Amino acid sequence: MANTGIDKDAIVSGTDVLTLRNASQPDIEVRLAARMPTSTGDIEVIAPATGEAGLGFAQFDLALIHDCEKATIFHVTDIDTATNAPNYLIKHSTGPTEAWRNAQLTLASKNTFDTDAVVGGIETHTYFIAPGAGENNSGDTPLSLWRKSGTSVPVELVEGVEDLQVLFGVSTDSDRIPNQYVIANAVVDWKDVTTVRVTVVANTIDDVGGSMTPTHGCNVQNCYVGEPVNGVDGLMRRSFTQTIMLRNSS
Repeated sequence: MANTGIDKDAIVSGTDVLTLRNASQPDIEVRLAARMPTSTGDIEVIAPATGEAGLGFAQFDLALIHDCEKATIFHVTDIDTATNAPNYLIKHSTGPTEAWRNAQLTLASKNTFDTDAVVGGIETHTYFIAPGAGENNSGDTPLSLWRKSGTSVPVELVEGVEDLQVLFGVSTDSDRIPNQYVIANAVVDWKDVTTVRVTVVANTIDDVGGSMTPTHGCNVQNCYVGEPVNGVDGLMRRSFTQTIMLRNSS
């Protein structure tokens, strides 16, 4: 969607970008109104009582169609609420080289989907570090933790977060216990990843007379004029780390 993307140039160099995706959990499932056809890309669903908003996804979003045996993610190109009213037709590109694998044969690669199948949204949340909208007592712009959800405009979540780092716990002996933590580029086989370790570094935003140096040096948080040697900017910092075990990673 236009003008809602992330300004990649604003992301602080050396910090990680973390994207999380999960299937949405609506109060009432949106089920197919008819067996999924084999000749067109339209997926007919029973319209939610709450209208189009009850689908859990919109045009240009990712969606998930699934039953008890299989599931496929696809890219919604349009939602037709009139042709088969009161049911909705969920449209997607059907070209053989679509980036989101929207070809009809891919959507029904194991079998077609019947009226026991459910269509729902895919929630996407991306977290990154970039300058915030505020100003500290030194006249500098503090860094912040930002989040972009779906196709919406990025939102500043927490001011004073200057670093985000993600490490992946790899089990090298198949016992599901990580033997080492590595960056994404160092993962050889993603099936061996059993945990994710996320670390953020937060600061006081304002100068409190601290003697710590910025996480990434003066290029991240502006250093005081006249103190270029040690890069002290007067902020206090603390790191917070959480390790999460992954299920069904194989």
